[in-house]
Amino acid sequence: MRQFQKVLILEVFLFLGFVITSAFAQAPDTELALFEEIPMVVTPGKKLQPITESPAAVYVITQEDIKQSGAINLWEVLREVPGMDVVMGTIGQADVSMRGFADMATNKTLLLIDGRTMYLPLQGLLLWEMIPVQLEEIDRIEVVKGPVASLYGANANLGLINIITKTPGQMDGGTLSTTGGTRDTKRFAVMYGKEANKNFAYKVSTGWKDMNSFNNERDRDALDGVQGNMQLDYKIDDDSKASLSAGTSQNDSYLLTSTDAIAQQFYFGPLSHTLTYIKGDYDVGNFSSRIFWNHYGSKFKTKVFDSAVEMDTFDGELRYAFEPIENHSAIIGGGGRFDNVDSTIFSDSDKHKHTQGIWDFFAEDQYKLSEKWTINGSARVDHYGNSGYNPSARIATMYYPNKVDLWRWSTGYSFRSPTLSDYYLKLPVDVTGGGVISTAHGNKNVKPERYLTYEIDYEGKRMDGRLRPFVSIYFTRISGLIEPTRNGGGLFGLDATFLNRGRADSSGGELGTEYDVNKTITLIGNYAVNHVKYNDADEIHFNPKHKANAGFKLKFLDNRLSTKFLAHYVSGAHTTSGDDGKVPAYVLSNLWIGYQVTKDLEASIAGYNIFNDKHQEFIGGDDIGSRVLGKLQLNF
Repeated sequence: MRQFQKVLILEVFLFLGFVITSAFAQAPDTELALFEEIPMVVTPGKKLQPITESPAAVYVITQEDIKQSGAINLWEVLREVPGMDVVMGTIGQADVSMRGFADMATNKTLLLIDGRTMYLPLQGLLLWEMIPVQLEEIDRIEVVKGPVASLYGANANLGLINIITKTPGQMDGGTLSTTGGTRDTKRFAVMYGKEANKNFAYKVSTGWKDMNSFNNERDRDALDGVQGNMQLDYKIDDDSKASLSAGTSQNDSYLLTSTDAIAQQFYFGPLSHTLTYIKGDYDVGNFSSRIFWNHYGSKFKTKVFDSAVEMDTFDGELRYAFEPIENHSAIIGGGGRFDNVDSTIFSDSDKHKHTQGIWDFFAEDQYKLSEKWTINGSARVDHYGNSGYNPSARIATMYYPNKVDLWRWSTGYSFRSPTLSDYYLKLPVDVTGGGVISTAHGNKNVKPERYLTYEIDYEGKRMDGRLRPFVSIYFTRISGLIEPTRNGGGLFGLDATFLNRGRADSSGGELGTEYDVNKTITLIGNYAVNHVKYNDADEIHFNPKHKANAGFKLKFLDNRLSTKFLAHYVSGAHTTSGDDGKVPAYVLSNLWIGYQVTKDLEASIAGYNIFNDKHQEFIGGDDIGSRVLGKLQLNF
């Protein structure tokens, strides 16, 4: 397997070197490329715009990409994104970050569902299995790299992931999907959407999933969950429309396990949790408004403590888009958020309940100086009750030397607000694994982390658009990094708290391409390198330095038969515990084959980790093995 890893890396470098060198050496083919449909995105600038006008690097995952990934967990779809860190702890739990900081409790990347945040204010975690939409319901996923806090606020530091679902009109009927396979995997999903008349449209979806662990010795389900979602759209007149959506998900699962006695206190145990949301959107003319309510509840049992959490978030935003003068496109807006959290991990003196109120104001202007130059600037101020005023800003310059090439330079300043756990935690910890109990305390004086990012991107097209190379280089400095540290209290002075004692520098780059050899064959290759340097020697953080993807897509029989193969390489990473203090490198190879039986029926088979490279992606995680799934999808 080690030899296979070396061969894969060599092949990726040779492929990328050949196609990118050819791309820059060859004169751009502008005529045919001009007639290609340019994808539209909404996330980078909070408005619909061509991806070529985006002020930040964006990677778009389409519904076809989702289907051909063969994924049954949403995070598996994101592995193909260059620079993305996907760390699976168990079959029902993973963390997703980008450009480093791939710990199991990552909180530096923001996740949105149709513009609604999935952020949990207790610890800032992203619970991927609690997303109440089905894979087949997703239209596309827009992955924005770099800081976008100047429009979205705290926690959009390393990037933002916006999952955009299909409208009722896009669905225009129903879909029934059933999946089964090894590891006692079972999944069922059904959805229906329709435009009832010229003014009213609706959609509904529901799904169920049950999966066993990769660790066969566990006599239990690793994940058992159900989800439901609905949306009602009403067109009031030609200038205004309203939408109401709601959804819920309920999961029973086991969190990350570990052979480490201390880690088991937090990660070993059954978790039962529920998420519910209600969202309303109203647009009239150039004004857009959104309000939503998120509720999250969970019960979690470990060897040291039992945890119960109830969280409510109320959020609202109003924005106005306009063109103040010629060649300017601007947005101004503001909003507020109220969080109410009741948790047993808070101190008794605080009665387990805490709230926080936030208000914000933001503005963006994009100015087209000429056919070759465009400048985008945005700024935002967030006010938190605990930390006061927190500014964010971004400026980007886009240069178009011709009709198919884009160069982008950007600088961003952002912040990550401390979570409510950082402020108010009171948690028992067995520091020795033998009964010596200390307490982890929150710190009401901890300050937000600050991020300063510089980035250069290139995107282009060659060979009549069949070759699509890209390159990104970035540097991010984090000041005031929030880290746990001993505070000298408690038994033997082992109590801990949170302090702004760290600084981290994250630097690296990504390059890659897709190449349509002909109408039948598409080659895929990308490589990412990331180096994170910390100024504290006490912590050894989990940051795989090298990642690479290589694969191909094939289409036969008038596109009725399709296949996709993609191999993901992740280098080893040093940690503070585990096998010799290191998580070994691994290669995860996936194969999908689909056949369009009839116009409305498709059958597919997906092999996950087909070479059975058993590995852990994080200390104490499952030994991830192989899996085979079969799927039938019927449109009606």
